[in-house]
Amino acid sequence: EPTTEPTTEPTTEPTTEPTTEPTTEPTTPTAPIELDKSFDYTCNVIAGGLNLRTHTIGVRSKATVPGSVYPGEQIPQTPVSITLTMPEKLRESTVDLLAGKAADGASTDSVMTLSSAGKSLQVPIPRLAAPRTDIPQTVGAPWLIPAAGTVPAISTPTDVAGEVVLGMPANFTIDATIFVENLDDPTKEDEIPSDLTCVGPANLALGAIPVVPAPAEPTTEPTTEPTTEPTTEPTTEPTTEPTTEPTTEPTTEP
Repeated sequence: EPTTEPTTEPTTEPTTEPTTEPTTEPTTPTAPIELDKSFDYTCNVIAGGLNLRTHTIGVRSKATVPGSVYPGEQIPQTPVSITLTMPEKLRESTVDLLAGKAADGASTDSVMTLSSAGKSLQVPIPRLAAPRTDIPQTVGAPWLIPAAGTVPAISTPTDVAGEVVLGMPANFTIDATIFVENLDDPTKEDEIPSDLTCVGPANLALGAIPVVPAPAEPTTEPTTEPTTEPTTEPTTEPTTEPTTEPTTEPTTEP
């Protein structure tokens, strides 16, 4: 019978693995920037049909923006908080003339701006709302009205350079409601509609975001593939075949 089995197995395995990894990583983003600045707006106030005259209202705006931006990058939606500081004379008029106890309001025409390289882009704030806030009844007590809104996500222009300046609205209106005690039933309230038409100062810059080059994409891919394949195949096949055939036939009959 065949007595020689293949004795040589493949002994060479691939020995070269990919050794080159991508070496270029995206640029590390910088820390967010906290913007916090106050502005004086001149507002004409009409409440319940009465002209309460023009007043200077302080507007403090706070927002957190990306630490940097590159051309064409989308800035995610940004919450903005605003605190209105109402002047003492307006507080007196609201309390003495209208018997105001509380107020709320909202603005739907506030538009912030993104400016860079001499170009400006307007970004409307869909709704800037102030919840119901008590009106101080004591002379000299600060009357602060908190408001909040969201600047929607927006893509920066592809030709921005240097920095992007975030600007406050040049003007806006507020639809407000003043809540007063019902004279016939102290357990109830009456509502007095009010309107504020406000114009901002000359300098409306809230803060700036530096412009940086767009992050590089990883450009180095693994370039070395395994190049050594098994090269030794079994080379020894069975070589011994049966060589002797029966040569003697039976010659004796029963």
